[in-house]
Amino acid sequence: MAHTLICYTMTSTSNALRISLFASALSSALPTLAQQDPITLPNVVVTASRLETRTDALISDVTVISSVELEQQSGRTLTEIISKTAGIQMAASGGRGNTSTLFVRGTEGRHVLLLVDGIRMGSATLGTPSFDNIALDSIERIEVLKGPASALYGSDAVGGVVQIITKKGTKSFAANAKTSIGNGGYKTASAGLSGSADGVRYAVGVGGQSENGYSATNQKVPFDSFHPDKDSYRQTNAYANLTLDVMNGWVIDTRLSSAKGVGHWDNGLTDENPTTQLNNQVLSLGLKGHITPQWTLQLRFGQANDNLSTHSGWGDDDYDTKNILWSWTNEVTTPIGTVLAGWERQKDSIQSTTLYNQTQRSITAGFLGLTGYHNGHSWQANVRRDNNSQFGSATTGLVGYGYKLNPNWRLHASYGTSFKAPSFNQLYYPDFGNATVQPEKGTNKEIGLTYNRGRHEVKLTRFHNRVQGFITDRPIVANIPYARMTGWTIGYQSDWGNTSLHASLDFLNASNVSTNAWLQRRARQYFSLGSETSLGAWTFGGDILALSKRFDDTANTVQMAGFATADVYANYRFHPEWMLQGKINNLSNKHYELASGYNQAGRTALLTLRYQPK
Repeated sequence: MAHTLICYTMTSTSNALRISLFASALSSALPTLAQQDPITLPNVVVTASRLETRTDALISDVTVISSVELEQQSGRTLTEIISKTAGIQMAASGGRGNTSTLFVRGTEGRHVLLLVDGIRMGSATLGTPSFDNIALDSIERIEVLKGPASALYGSDAVGGVVQIITKKGTKSFAANAKTSIGNGGYKTASAGLSGSADGVRYAVGVGGQSENGYSATNQKVPFDSFHPDKDSYRQTNAYANLTLDVMNGWVIDTRLSSAKGVGHWDNGLTDENPTTQLNNQVLSLGLKGHITPQWTLQLRFGQANDNLSTHSGWGDDDYDTKNILWSWTNEVTTPIGTVLAGWERQKDSIQSTTLYNQTQRSITAGFLGLTGYHNGHSWQANVRRDNNSQFGSATTGLVGYGYKLNPNWRLHASYGTSFKAPSFNQLYYPDFGNATVQPEKGTNKEIGLTYNRGRHEVKLTRFHNRVQGFITDRPIVANIPYARMTGWTIGYQSDWGNTSLHASLDFLNASNVSTNAWLQRRARQYFSLGSETSLGAWTFGGDILALSKRFDDTANTVQMAGFATADVYANYRFHPEWMLQGKINNLSNKHYELASGYNQAGRTALLTLRYQPK
């Protein structure tokens, strides 16, 4: 079935028809399968509106990945885990520690905003988020927002937002620890503590991982970079969270996460063991409380550091980004919903061995929003004004509405605008940048229909995203008229007692409208399927991922074949506080590429021991 999907090409009309028929068939079948208990979903999310919003009242398309789901993804990187979400694909230049990119609904990697506890994290030189050095064991949950969010967060959020929420303190003392081993010399260990006392909650943890790896490249890699040696990787990480109840409901919270990763890469046969070191730190300090019962105020300071150093036969290079954020946010409850109003000041600065004409910029922004829900009606409206020291002012907006047609069916629609400022590399990198390049501007239309009955849910989404002044670097860095990303996503999830099932199918058309060429490394069809069953002390599960062909270059001359992979796992809880997990990733040992000339891992087996007192 997966191979049939990979080889099959459909027109936009036939895609819509087949999705419609599939949804109709499911809605007909589900009443006979449904149980009385509702499907389990998180109560609230914060990324979609910057407010705590009920999941059944969301205007936007948001997926939540819990810590329990992360635990089942042993041996996978953060981008691999997120790319199993409907509407998201990835590219990677080799294995762990090498550069990876997420494409949300076909938009560019630079069109995704990464937040860690509300603080943006990424490279100002590359203009992309830094996913490759975040420790999974520090994460409480991940919220993935698909669709434009510049009206909430400013530049970068053209395609969506990924927010990492780190672990926080618990009411009672708790400890956790795990260790894993696998083939290829893979090893990992971590431990953490959390608890509370006298109005103080805390959570701390440390961890590390290493592997011998495999060759990041093969003979197809450009620039004669191939080297057949193993490219190893190691990382150490730590996190801490401290929450203090001051008085009368006012709370101070501090969060700190840090990771240091060192990996090898390939730079040709004559360059032995070139290395990359990536250091990331995120600090967040906040104060939150009630001015009145209806008015909540929050002040926050944050700093994120992204430090990249490379050592090779070409020499040593350093690229350090510091992002500082000050924010003031107000939430006011009114009869028509919650009003969001605030101000932000952001400063990006870089230090590098490469000389840039400019090394810093600042953004001052004001934002206003309204989010509400009543009697089956949901509404959201946001507007934001950013003043960029390099490019002047930009105003973005978002408006959306949802309506529950009956107990089982819900319709939602939204329209949003976005923008993305060029990176320092695109502007000033020697012999590459173009200082005349202007910010990209996007518009997005979305409509969705959700069917929910008992423990079963089907969700159909149609999106149309257009980016004007799309920035390309081939043959030179320049704005082209625009790129278009349109498509359909259908998702299904269910729960039959001890068995859960989830599936998604995406049809994407992402192209340069001027040339009608596909955008690089995006598959037109994308399918995922996962299931889990609990039998006493045992849990069995697995997932399948399939992508159709893609092109590696803007001219569509270098084609990458479609592929399908499968992972399986089994957990055995031999004691209330101890669990043993076995997992095999890429069960069929499939050779595939996410960027032409760069290898991905073959079959890997892992064994994990977890300790978590009840």
